[in-house]
Amino acid sequence: MKVDIDDALDLTSGTKKNTSSSGGWSMFLILLLSILAGGYYLYTKGYLLDPKTVLGYEQNQQQLSSFETELVALKKELLILSRDKQIQQDTNIQLNQKLTKSEDDLKSAREKLLLYENILSASEQKKGIRVRYFGIKPVNRNDEKTRKYAFTLILSKSMRGIDEVTGQYLLRFSGTESQKKVTYTYRDLHLGDSQPDLRFNLKQYASFEGKIKLPEGFKVSNVDVWVIPKNKKLTTQKKSYIWINLMKQSK
Repeated sequence: MKVDIDDALDLTSGTKKNTSSSGGWSMFLILLLSILAGGYYLYTKGYLLDPKTVLGYEQNQQQLSSFETELVALKKELLILSRDKQIQQDTNIQLNQKLTKSEDDLKSAREKLLLYENILSASEQKKGIRVRYFGIKPVNRNDEKTRKYAFTLILSKSMRGIDEVTGQYLLRFSGTESQKKVTYTYRDLHLGDSQPDLRFNLKQYASFEGKIKLPEGFKVSNVDVWVIPKNKKLTTQKKSYIWINLMKQSK
Protein backbone atom coordinates (compact mmCIF):
# COMPACT_ATOMS: atom_id res chain seq x y z
CA MET A 1 0.00 0.00 0.00
CA LYS A 2 1.42 3.29 -1.09
CA VAL A 3 1.47 5.98 1.45
CA ASP A 4 1.40 9.61 0.36
CA ILE A 5 4.12 11.26 2.41
CA ASP A 6 2.53 14.72 2.00
CA ASP A 7 -0.81 13.48 3.28
CA ALA A 8 0.80 11.59 6.15
CA LEU A 9 2.65 14.66 7.32
CA ASP A 10 -0.44 16.88 6.61
CA LEU A 11 1.85 19.20 4.68
CA THR A 12 -0.96 20.37 2.45
CA SER A 13 -3.16 21.34 5.37
CA GLY A 14 -0.27 23.12 7.03
CA THR A 15 0.33 25.13 3.89
CA LYS A 16 -3.27 26.36 3.86
CA LYS A 17 -3.09 27.41 7.50
CA ASN A 18 0.05 29.43 6.92
CA THR A 19 -1.54 31.17 3.95
CA SER A 20 -4.57 32.21 6.05
CA SER A 21 -2.36 33.49 8.90
CA SER A 22 -0.24 35.53 6.49
CA GLY A 23 -3.37 37.24 5.13
CA GLY A 24 -4.47 38.29 8.66
CA TRP A 25 -1.10 39.79 9.48
CA SER A 26 -1.18 41.69 6.20
CA MET A 27 -4.52 43.25 7.04
CA PHE A 28 -3.28 44.19 10.51
CA LEU A 29 -0.19 45.86 9.10
CA ILE A 30 -2.24 47.80 6.55
CA LEU A 31 -4.61 49.03 9.32
CA LEU A 32 -1.70 50.02 11.52
CA LEU A 33 -0.06 51.94 8.71
CA SER A 34 -3.34 53.73 7.99
CA ILE A 35 -3.67 54.81 11.62
CA LEU A 36 -0.10 56.05 11.70
CA ALA A 37 -0.56 57.90 8.43
CA GLY A 38 -3.77 59.53 9.66
CA GLY A 39 -2.16 60.50 12.93
CA TYR A 40 0.78 62.04 11.11
CA TYR A 41 -1.62 64.05 8.94
CA LEU A 42 -3.54 65.39 11.91
CA TYR A 43 -0.29 66.20 13.70
CA THR A 44 1.06 68.16 10.75
CA LYS A 45 -2.20 70.12 10.54
CA GLY A 46 -2.02 71.01 14.22
CA TYR A 47 -5.09 69.09 15.36
CA LEU A 48 -3.19 66.91 17.76
CA LEU A 49 -1.11 69.67 19.30
CA ASP A 50 -1.35 70.48 23.01
CA PRO A 51 -3.19 73.87 23.25
CA LYS A 52 -0.49 75.14 25.61
CA THR A 53 2.14 74.65 22.89
CA VAL A 54 0.28 76.94 20.43
CA LEU A 55 1.96 80.30 19.96
CA GLY A 56 0.21 83.05 21.98
CA TYR A 57 -2.06 80.69 23.91
CA GLU A 58 -0.61 81.54 27.33
CA GLN A 59 -0.76 85.26 26.56
CA ASN A 60 -4.41 85.05 25.49
CA GLN A 61 -5.21 83.00 28.57
CA GLN A 62 -3.63 85.64 30.80
CA GLN A 63 -5.53 88.44 29.03
CA LEU A 64 -8.79 86.54 29.42
CA SER A 65 -8.14 86.07 33.13
CA SER A 66 -7.26 89.76 33.46
CA PHE A 67 -10.46 90.80 31.68
CA GLU A 68 -12.56 88.56 33.91
CA THR A 69 -10.95 90.06 37.03
CA GLU A 70 -11.50 93.60 35.71
CA LEU A 71 -15.13 92.78 34.89
CA VAL A 72 -15.77 91.57 38.44
CA ALA A 73 -14.17 94.74 39.85
CA LEU A 74 -16.27 96.95 37.55
CA LYS A 75 -19.46 95.17 38.60
CA LYS A 76 -18.62 95.77 42.26
CA GLU A 77 -17.85 99.42 41.57
CA LEU A 78 -21.11 99.83 39.65
CA LEU A 79 -23.05 98.28 42.54
CA ILE A 80 -21.40 100.64 45.03
CA LEU A 81 -22.11 103.67 42.82
CA SER A 82 -25.74 102.61 42.39
CA ARG A 83 -26.17 102.32 46.14
CA ASP A 84 -24.47 105.68 46.71
CA LYS A 85 -26.72 107.29 44.10
CA GLN A 86 -29.86 105.84 45.69
CA ILE A 87 -28.74 106.98 49.14
CA GLN A 88 -28.01 110.46 47.78
CA GLN A 89 -31.43 110.62 46.09
CA ASP A 90 -33.19 109.53 49.29
CA THR A 91 -31.18 112.09 51.26
CA ASN A 92 -32.07 114.86 48.80
CA ILE A 93 -35.76 113.96 49.02
CA GLN A 94 -35.65 114.07 52.82
CA LEU A 95 -33.79 117.38 52.81
CA ASN A 96 -36.26 118.90 50.37
CA GLN A 97 -39.16 117.73 52.51
CA LYS A 98 -37.57 119.23 55.61
CA LEU A 99 -36.85 122.47 53.76
CA THR A 100 -40.43 122.68 52.50
CA LYS A 101 -41.79 122.06 55.99
CA SER A 102 -39.45 124.65 57.47
CA GLU A 103 -40.55 127.22 54.89
CA ASP A 104 -44.20 126.47 55.60
CA ASP A 105 -43.67 126.71 59.35
CA LEU A 106 -41.82 130.01 58.97
CA LYS A 107 -44.56 131.43 56.76
CA SER A 108 -47.23 130.30 59.20
CA ALA A 109 -45.33 131.79 62.16
CA ARG A 110 -44.98 135.12 60.37
CA GLU A 111 -48.69 135.17 59.52
CA LYS A 112 -49.63 134.42 63.12
CA LEU A 113 -47.25 137.09 64.41
CA LEU A 114 -48.82 139.71 62.17
CA LEU A 115 -52.28 138.63 63.26
CA TYR A 116 -51.40 138.78 66.94
CA GLU A 117 -49.80 142.21 66.52
CA ASN A 118 -52.96 143.38 64.79
CA ILE A 119 -55.11 142.01 67.60
CA LEU A 120 -53.03 143.54 70.38
CA SER A 121 -52.58 146.90 68.70
CA ALA A 122 -56.20 147.40 67.69
CA SER A 123 -57.47 150.60 69.33
CA GLU A 124 -61.12 149.96 68.58
CA GLN A 125 -62.72 146.58 68.66
CA LYS A 126 -66.30 145.57 68.40
CA LYS A 127 -67.73 144.11 71.54
CA GLY A 128 -68.10 140.36 71.64
CA ILE A 129 -66.30 137.46 69.98
CA ARG A 130 -64.69 137.86 66.60
CA VAL A 131 -63.23 135.47 64.04
CA ARG A 132 -59.98 137.27 63.42
CA TYR A 133 -58.50 134.79 61.00
CA PHE A 134 -59.25 131.53 59.22
CA GLY A 135 -56.89 129.93 56.71
CA ILE A 136 -56.46 126.47 55.23
CA LYS A 137 -53.78 124.99 53.01
CA PRO A 138 -52.65 121.58 51.67
CA VAL A 139 -50.58 119.57 54.12
CA ASN A 140 -48.20 118.87 51.25
CA ARG A 141 -48.23 121.84 48.92
CA ASN A 142 -46.33 119.84 46.26
CA ASP A 143 -48.97 117.13 46.16
CA GLU A 144 -52.60 118.21 46.56
CA LYS A 145 -53.80 114.80 45.36
CA THR A 146 -53.55 113.54 48.94
CA ARG A 147 -56.57 115.78 49.69
CA LYS A 148 -55.16 116.49 53.15
CA TYR A 149 -55.40 120.03 54.51
CA ALA A 150 -54.39 121.93 57.64
CA PHE A 151 -56.34 124.90 58.98
CA THR A 152 -55.71 127.71 61.49
CA LEU A 153 -58.46 129.56 63.32
CA ILE A 154 -57.89 132.63 65.54
CA LEU A 155 -60.61 134.04 67.79
CA SER A 156 -60.57 137.20 69.88
CA LYS A 157 -62.91 138.99 72.28
CA SER A 158 -63.48 142.56 73.34
CA MET A 159 -65.85 143.16 76.20
CA ARG A 160 -65.65 144.73 79.62
CA GLY A 161 -66.73 143.03 82.78
CA ILE A 162 -66.15 139.53 81.41
CA ASP A 163 -62.73 138.01 81.99
CA GLU A 164 -63.22 134.99 79.76
CA VAL A 165 -65.69 133.45 77.38
CA THR A 166 -66.23 129.72 76.93
CA GLY A 167 -67.98 127.88 74.15
CA GLN A 168 -67.21 125.86 71.06
CA TYR A 169 -66.47 126.41 67.41
CA LEU A 170 -67.75 124.50 64.38
CA LEU A 171 -66.47 124.16 60.83
CA ARG A 172 -68.79 123.17 58.01
CA PHE A 173 -67.53 122.26 54.52
CA SER A 174 -70.21 122.58 51.84
CA GLY A 175 -70.00 121.39 48.26
CA THR A 176 -71.09 118.68 45.83
CA GLU A 177 -70.53 114.95 45.71
CA SER A 178 -71.94 112.74 42.92
CA GLN A 179 -73.78 115.83 41.67
CA LYS A 180 -75.55 116.25 45.02
CA LYS A 181 -75.16 118.98 47.60
CA VAL A 182 -73.29 117.68 50.64
CA THR A 183 -72.08 119.23 53.91
CA TYR A 184 -69.37 117.79 56.14
CA THR A 185 -68.33 118.98 59.59
CA TYR A 186 -64.81 119.15 60.95
CA ARG A 187 -65.52 116.05 63.01
CA ASP A 188 -66.52 114.17 59.84
CA LEU A 189 -63.28 115.02 58.06
CA HIS A 190 -60.92 115.13 61.02
CA LEU A 191 -57.55 113.52 60.36
CA GLY A 192 -56.31 111.85 63.53
CA ASP A 193 -56.77 108.99 65.97
CA SER A 194 -59.20 110.76 68.29
CA GLN A 195 -62.00 113.27 67.81
CA PRO A 196 -60.95 116.93 68.12
CA ASP A 197 -61.83 119.10 71.08
CA LEU A 198 -63.87 122.01 69.74
CA ARG A 199 -64.26 123.81 73.07
CA PHE A 200 -62.57 127.17 73.66
CA ASN A 201 -61.77 129.27 76.71
CA LEU A 202 -61.19 132.78 75.45
CA LYS A 203 -59.58 135.46 77.61
CA GLN A 204 -58.26 137.72 74.89
CA TYR A 205 -57.45 135.61 71.85
CA ALA A 206 -56.88 131.95 71.08
CA SER A 207 -55.52 129.94 68.17
CA PHE A 208 -56.82 126.55 66.99
CA GLU A 209 -55.30 124.20 64.45
CA GLY A 210 -56.35 120.92 62.89
CA LYS A 211 -56.11 118.66 59.85
CA ILE A 212 -58.76 117.21 57.58
CA LYS A 213 -58.96 114.84 54.63
CA LEU A 214 -61.57 115.42 51.95
CA PRO A 215 -63.45 112.38 50.59
CA GLU A 216 -62.78 111.36 47.00
CA GLY A 217 -65.22 113.05 44.65
CA PHE A 218 -66.15 115.77 47.14
CA LYS A 219 -65.75 119.26 45.68
CA VAL A 220 -65.74 122.01 48.31
CA SER A 221 -67.39 125.30 47.45
CA ASN A 222 -67.23 127.15 50.79
CA VAL A 223 -66.38 126.81 54.48
CA ASP A 224 -68.52 128.21 57.30
CA VAL A 225 -66.97 129.01 60.68
CA TRP A 226 -69.35 129.06 63.64
CA VAL A 227 -68.41 130.40 67.08
CA ILE A 228 -71.01 129.49 69.69
CA PRO A 229 -70.48 131.04 73.17
CA LYS A 230 -71.83 129.22 76.19
CA ASN A 231 -73.15 132.47 77.64
CA LYS A 232 -76.61 132.86 76.13
CA LYS A 233 -76.33 136.63 76.34
CA LEU A 234 -73.56 136.58 73.74
CA THR A 235 -74.33 136.30 70.05
CA THR A 236 -73.28 133.30 67.96
CA GLN A 237 -70.86 134.34 65.25
CA LYS A 238 -70.72 132.96 61.72
CA LYS A 239 -68.31 133.71 58.93
CA SER A 240 -68.20 132.16 55.45
CA TYR A 241 -65.18 131.66 53.20
CA ILE A 242 -65.05 130.71 49.53
CA TRP A 243 -62.83 127.62 49.04
CA ILE A 244 -61.15 128.88 45.87
CA ASN A 245 -60.11 132.09 47.63
CA LEU A 246 -58.76 130.14 50.60
CA MET A 247 -56.62 128.06 48.24
CA LYS A 248 -55.28 131.18 46.51
CA GLN A 249 -54.37 132.75 49.83
CA SER A 250 -52.52 129.61 50.90
CA LYS A 251 -50.04 129.87 48.03
